Amino acid sequence: MDRPGEPTTFGQPQRAAGVEAQLLRGDGVHAADTIIDHGCFGNLVVRAASVRGTYARYESGPREDDYTMGAAGDGRWLVVALADGVTSASASHLAATLAVRTAVQQVQRQLDEDGLGVDLHGVFQSAAYQLRRSAEPLLEADGLDCTADHIAALFATTLLVAIVPAAGADRRVRVARVGDSNAWTLGDGGWTPLLAPKAGGAPLASSAVRALPRLPEAVEVIEVDVAPGRTLVLASDGVTDPFGPTFDGDVARCLAREWHPELPAPLEFARQLSFRGQSWDDDRTAIAITGIGLPAT
Repeated sequence: MDRPGEPTTFGQPQRAAGVEAQLLRGDGVHAADTIIDHGCFGNLVVRAASVRGTYARYESGPREDDYTMGAAGDGRWLVVALADGVTSASASHLAATLAVRTAVQQVQRQLDEDGLGVDLHGVFQSAAYQLRRSAEPLLEADGLDCTADHIAALFATTLLVAIVPAAGADRRVRVARVGDSNAWTLGDGGWTPLLAPKAGGAPLASSAVRALPRLPEAVEVIEVDVAPGRTLVLASDGVTDPFGPTFDGDVARCLAREWHPELPAPLEFARQLSFRGQSWDDDRTAIAITGIGLPAT
């Protein structure tokens, strides 16, 4: 039986799940176990949270996921970026933070200048460049050459970016990614991935995680109309891997019930994101958005 306020447990959790989280020993800057955002923007209602997974909490490691959001185009757009640092990189948490901040700033700049056109491949190029540039002094301080392999061993992160209309009847959402985080829509019928998922549907082309600063020739980019009444969710794989191959496992059904048609209170959203069970020990990050395409009032 879950105690009030405790994360929901599915099945038999790892023994580490019952151990009190260890405070991060880190640099004093990236010390937050959990971050939460919420509010309204135009017609949109937003809930967002990022939490350390069981492994990081047990080992006193940093939260390797991060996200950020910002307005653009005189308030016509909400720009969202989510990153999942690659665990094998020693400073992946720093890479995730730098990637999301760079991406949102670049999209904001383009939308503020143009109002419509965004070069999303260029946005990802800018994020990759910032990672490489920021890695160089750290590698030099350790006496290492700034080779692609050394940079990737220090900074490596996935990146997911979405541009969401904030007002009026526009329902067209633009999404781009490098890596395995995904955007989903959630309705009465359950979860629908907008990009190729890791499990179920069309698999990703490789089991190896694509990650910045290595940039593929073509960034995955889609434009899709979000149907009226559906919830848009951007999530790291720590949230969605437990969904199962057909996206209808216990976790998928529970979050679908709690996040649609209305979003929960902010603290409850973060609690739901902290579910425990089986070998699910990765960091969890999700941004849920409702109200897309509502007519202006």
